[in-house]
Amino acid sequence: MATLEQNPDLRRITFSVFQVPSDSKNTAWGKIIAVTSPSPGEGVTHVARLMCHELSRDPKRRTLYCTIDALSKIPASAASEMERFCTRHEAGYWVLSHEDDVATDWDFDSAARRAVIEPLRRLFDYVILDCPAVNDSADVSSVARLVNSVFLVVGAGMSTRKQVGYAERVILAAGGTLGGCILNRRRSHIPKFLQRLLGGDWS
Repeated sequence: MATLEQNPDLRRITFSVFQVPSDSKNTAWGKIIAVTSPSPGEGVTHVARLMCHELSRDPKRRTLYCTIDALSKIPASAASEMERFCTRHEAGYWVLSHEDDVATDWDFDSAARRAVIEPLRRLFDYVILDCPAVNDSADVSSVARLVNSVFLVVGAGMSTRKQVGYAERVILAAGGTLGGCILNRRRSHIPKFLQRLLGGDWS
């Protein structure tokens, strides 16, 4: 399995994202980053957990890994008790879990989604939200405006320019901020259209 030491681009992106000053009025609050992809199978969970592993190296900061599925099972009424849903992973970061078959208003009420997400900023310095692919679920759209930014994981040789462009438009239309793209499983040169999204000199 690849590590961040073997992927300096991902390490650079991870720290550049979290070193940017918070856009919250309360700068003591943590930052939440959603990670998704244009299509399924491009390595979102793998990349999200690598980011958590690297961020957890800082003993003074708390990092949380969670999925939208886990968040959606937590009732807004339990938001004040969010920490009891979180357990410490052996790698050093925290993981949010849930009880199965719990009915909530997550899918129907944006206020309920905000009520569950916002307490995480007070409990953790860094939150990585693992989201389904854009063309496979509307979950990213439902949280795009509630997180600091959204990153697209693009599997090398998988998503097309059209699919990446569509995912970008969906995120922006939902009120989200596109933080950039993370090219996963790179084996050769980076396509020019991804170079522009990634930003930087890749020649």
